[in-house]
Amino acid sequence: MNSVEIFNATSFTWRTPLVTKDSLQLILTPVSFVIGGKIYVIGHPTDTSCHCEVQVYDPQTNKWSTPTQSKMLVPRAYFGADEINGKIYVVGGQDWYHGGLATGVTEVFDPVTGSWDSVSTQGTFTKRDALTASSFGNKIYAMGGETLYDVNTNEVLTISSSSVESQYGKIYYDSRVFPNPATTTLNIVPVEPSMPFKIIDVLGRTVISGKTLDHSTLTLDISSLPRGAYFVYVERSDIKGDFAIAGKIALIGP
Repeated sequence: MNSVEIFNATSFTWRTPLVTKDSLQLILTPVSFVIGGKIYVIGHPTDTSCHCEVQVYDPQTNKWSTPTQSKMLVPRAYFGADEINGKIYVVGGQDWYHGGLATGVTEVFDPVTGSWDSVSTQGTFTKRDALTASSFGNKIYAMGGETLYDVNTNEVLTISSSSVESQYGKIYYDSRVFPNPATTTLNIVPVEPSMPFKIIDVLGRTVISGKTLDHSTLTLDISSLPRGAYFVYVERSDIKGDFAIAGKIALIGP
């Protein structure tokens, strides 16, 4: 199938949007993720000549696109996948180069470059397909699946320290970040007075920085930031100079 349907979580209703001539190419076992306000759909194309392992749907324009990209290194279906720091990691699945046998290869897709790359890992991952994968922090948990038999093991892939969260400090969600998503103004509460803060994009670049004022709420003008996902870090006196994450925000943009 290549249809698109929308579920409204407020009214609990389904509807089918008007579609454009740019439609979803047929793929097996699709998975999807929202990055930068767009929906990325990954799956094994049923047409082997189609470079459509990754397809992007823009809800604002109601159009599909296939970004210029390298092909997946190991064509596969029935894999597990999740997103960390704006990149999509694909784990396991059926290797279509080798008769649909289960694979243990991990690959990563970078929406910025539109390309696939292999992931050099330590340790041994159990080859499997039909698994599920979920991320938490900078870890991806691979659970269940099957090879020639059912697999009930839970294995975890820890992304290296180059990731944004682990690069800038420990994770704390004591602060409240609102509104989320934001468009023009962002508030962080509570904060300590005269403490450094940063907003980091998914590539690890500091886009806003400064010091908090002498009251418990920090209000920032974020209207100049482009649409995307960002991390908010505020230094805390109990972390001895390290930055702590106050929240992860998805900015709609101006």
